[in-house]
Amino acid sequence: MKTSSTSFTPPISRQAVLVYDVADAVTDEFICTIRIPYVPLFRPSMDEVMAFIYSKRPTLKYREIMIEPK
Repeated sequence: MKTSSTSFTPPISRQAVLVYDVADAVTDEFICTIRIPYVPLFRPSMDEVMAFIYSKRPTLKYREIMIEPK
């Protein structure tokens, strides 16, 4: 039995990415852009988003920050 060389196998899973801009809440100064991978069936809560931001940028724990979806 011959297999076709034009067969396409779709990816098993795809991760989506949420993109947030992080800024200082006092001075409105832009700090960084954070990309958070997630599974589309389960959107992360705001606590999970903040925990991810603090894990990537630990010094932000000591600043008042605001995040905005991009």
